Amino acid sequence: QDEGNRAYALVGLAPHLPEELLGEGLEAARSIEGEWHRAEALVAFLPHLKGAQKEEALRALRGALAARLWRLQGSKREEVLRFLAEEKFFSPPAVPAPVLAAIARHIVEISREWRWG
Repeated sequence: QDEGNRAYALVGLAPHLPEELLGEGLEAARSIEGEWHRAEALVAFLPHLKGAQKEEALRALRGALAARLWRLQGSKREEVLRFLAEEKFFSPPAVPAPVLAAIARHIVEISREWRWG
């Protein structure tokens, strides 16, 4: 619960932090242990970062998303699809357009093979 509260606080603070505190905020976001909450906090900083800080945040965010997807192995397909439908995570710049296209192709391909109902 503390991780969720930290992420919630950072999401709210990110748009209001002065430029000189963005690095500290980004570091606080990166230190959140749970990948879901870490991703929530990191994505809130993206619009406010530039250059190396933005690249660092993108790497950390993509790592958190990959960790979350790894943990979803064996989960119900609805849970996986719900996660992949999170626009704040699965849209540029968080995930590059070619990667999103590949994800979409795989979802369509897998969906054709599923037995529905």
